[in-house]
Amino acid sequence: MAYSRYPREARLEVVTSDVVKISFLKPDNFSYNPGQFVQIAFPDLSVFAFHPISISSAPHEKYVTLHVRGLGNWSKRLIALAKSKETASILVEGPYGCASIDIEDHDRYQMVLCVSGGIGVTHCQSVAKSILNEHDRGRKLKQLRFVWAIRDPDMLNAMDPLETPLVLDDPVVAADESGIDPKKLVKADIFLTKTSSNSPSSLEDGRKVHHGRPDLNAIIKDMKDDAMRLGVTHVAVFACGPMKLLHQVKATCRAHSKALTESEGVSFRVHEEVFNF
Repeated sequence: MAYSRYPREARLEVVTSDVVKISFLKPDNFSYNPGQFVQIAFPDLSVFAFHPISISSAPHEKYVTLHVRGLGNWSKRLIALAKSKETASILVEGPYGCASIDIEDHDRYQMVLCVSGGIGVTHCQSVAKSILNEHDRGRKLKQLRFVWAIRDPDMLNAMDPLETPLVLDDPVVAADESGIDPKKLVKADIFLTKTSSNSPSSLEDGRKVHHGRPDLNAIIKDMKDDAMRLGVTHVAVFACGPMKLLHQVKATCRAHSKALTESEGVSFRVHEEVFNF
């Protein structure tokens, strides 16, 4: 259901030096799907300047959250506004957009791969949190793999992409059934691409941080091997980040997808969203 422009109060929180988190109570007349976006404006900045921002919360959550990175004049002014006040009036239109993958097809897509770069994690976290919530309510899910490549170490602890424990018992697949000993329903890989001698090797909760860029070929091949052993023929892939990353994801998924002439194999279906770091 589309949401009108009438003003409401939003909470502003500067989570890093150049990222602001926006949150507001989800109205009764506002419903959305994971991965959608809204158009927002702040009267304190301009009532006419609407900007498209991905929703980073999941539909089941009480609050709608958005994350904006200071990449242009408007977003930098928004960060300055957030530094001066904790709440502000917001105008919202939407939601808009839809995924090119029917992620609601629970029988087909029992394995999901989310690959994000930088602030693109907001789109992927909406999808991932929604899928995990559906799994708690009975959705068939054999594996959710979450890959996040990020330059800024401050974002690692400021933006937990799932905000839920990543080590989960897998009630769907037993080790002796699959042969791959899956100890986690969720596999999360976080990569810090710009490192120094002071770069963290783990998050505050103990999760490991890899240094360098993700080996997409190894990750997607690993997921293909898991899918074939689990009897899964289709994998949904959500790729969100800079164009170079999206090209790499699509090319690698094509290389590992079964050909039209093959009777057996795994098909990777890719939905992409372009985000600058």
